[in-house]
Amino acid sequence: LKPNISPQTSCSYFSPYAYGTVIMNDIKPIVFYVPGLYSSTLRPSSDSSSSIGCLSDKQWNPPRSLIATLARGNNGHAGLKLPITWSQDNDSNRYVQDKDDIEADDCLYFVQDKLLHTLDTLHKNGMIELHKIVWDWRRSFEEAEQQIAERMESIIHNSPTTTMNKKAVVVTHSTGALLTWPSICRHPEFFSCWLNLAGCLLKGSNLFLGEFQYGYNMYSGALRMLSKEAFYTFAGLYSYFPTEGEEYGGVGGRDWVDANKTADGNN
Repeated sequence: LKPNISPQTSCSYFSPYAYGTVIMNDIKPIVFYVPGLYSSTLRPSSDSSSSIGCLSDKQWNPPRSLIATLARGNNGHAGLKLPITWSQDNDSNRYVQDKDDIEADDCLYFVQDKLLHTLDTLHKNGMIELHKIVWDWRRSFEEAEQQIAERMESIIHNSPTTTMNKKAVVVTHSTGALLTWPSICRHPEFFSCWLNLAGCLLKGSNLFLGEFQYGYNMYSGALRMLSKEAFYTFAGLYSYFPTEGEEYGGVGGRDWVDANKTADGNN
């Protein structure tokens, strides 16, 4: 399979024969996996058992965490709401959303179990050096992108594998591709290959309008995954809305069109 590599990068296509060479030389290739939206589990950073019990709604790990939401009247993980206050960061002088005590913990196996079990098996058998780069999908994508970039660069600079001039392989799923693309563009020399699975969600902000109004529901609304009150506080989800001068078109293979033009491209 040839990965979907951005033309803005200089990453080479993945060759399956490269793994054979790496294994023979007893050097495990670094593989980064960056999951998509909703695909990182969340839990309180506190080690208190009362904070992380199965009935706590301050966690995201479906279907296990759904027990808490149903016990509270199908409230849709209401405890995941972020603060709606923003403070100025001393280092960047930019305003960032205030934090709570919840953090990304692991990949959500519920929606990507076959892929993750394959990667885990390769890692356990010593064929790859796997790093799962999980992120808090509630927070702004700008913040998540920076954290993902910093972690990948730290691993690359400190891994004995890269001292042998072995480049990393990046595997992304859905929105994980959106957040990883800037790192690949900035440092193509770090990566040998980018495997983009399922692509990024580019259906336009209209996909989320109903969820901002009614919450994220499944089974025709019978099961509430995220309440509209929680949805409102998730800065990252606003990133799917068009910026000034853009609107959703979805015509001719393009998702975004100039707001000053009609869908067929005419002024």
